[in-house]
Amino acid sequence: MQPKLLVTLSGEKIHTAEDWEKYRRSECLDLLARYVYGKTPTARPESLDFACAEQKDLGGITFKKIQITVDGFSFPARVFYKDSESPLPTVVYMMHSFQKKRSDIENDPNCHFIPIADICARGYAVIVFYTVEIYHDNLSGTVYEDV
Repeated sequence: MQPKLLVTLSGEKIHTAEDWEKYRRSECLDLLARYVYGKTPTARPESLDFACAEQKDLGGITFKKIQITVDGFSFPARVFYKDSESPLPTVVYMMHSFQKKRSDIENDPNCHFIPIADICARGYAVIVFYTVEIYHDNLSGTVYEDV
């Protein structure tokens, strides 16, 4: 059963923008944090570390695989960008396992799931995380087959 957007967890209906801001908005954000995205850290972890594991040129786009370690947990991020003198706005993309199996972004950024080469050509950087490298999506132990 999906929660109703304009009804609080206690069953009260939301009628105004003020009610939304005062009651329901924070409930929705808490639900998203609990069941989808996780809690946002309140401060930078003391043990945060970044290490470049690989770097290469992909036809004018710099590719770096960055190993991120936090409190002993480590996962890679794939970073794509064209060289720039100034900081670049960045697109962060969470790639699911079925997309990972059907693309080779580390060797060819022309992926049909996310147009990395096109985004970089327009002056943005792209960071790709594979969801299964951060946390496996089979908490119940059920194995889902890709279609």
